[in-house]
Amino acid sequence: MPSKEYYAKNREKYLEAAKLQRLTPEFKALKKKYRESQKGKETAKKYNKKYKKENPDVCRKSEWKKSGIICDYDSIYDIYINTHKCDHCKKEFESSYDRCLDHCHSCGTVRGILCRGCNRWDKVKCYLC
Repeated sequence: MPSKEYYAKNREKYLEAAKLQRLTPEFKALKKKYRESQKGKETAKKYNKKYKKENPDVCRKSEWKKSGIICDYDSIYDIYINTHKCDHCKKEFESSYDRCLDHCHSCGTVRGILCRGCNRWDKVKCYLC
């Protein structure tokens, strides 16, 4: 095992070797086997939980993209976070879980920020459809 000083001087060489190793089929097979193992699944679950806690905005925007919402995600997220009352019934949100971004399922346009009750009601018609 090389000393810390030797490693510090030759850091780029070690990083390049590690990068090449990660591209080999053997390494990819080991990585896949680890991900499918119980320990790998538990590690991924812990990482995902921590990531969601540290990056709620990224996760929320990603959920919106997956559900087909078409908008400027950054500006809508700012409005979403700063809205404290339902746009339909004007009831104040008790928690962030109560807040929903209402959108048209046909065209993906955003209609407003609603409480869960009003979002389930879904009698609002899209002005574009």
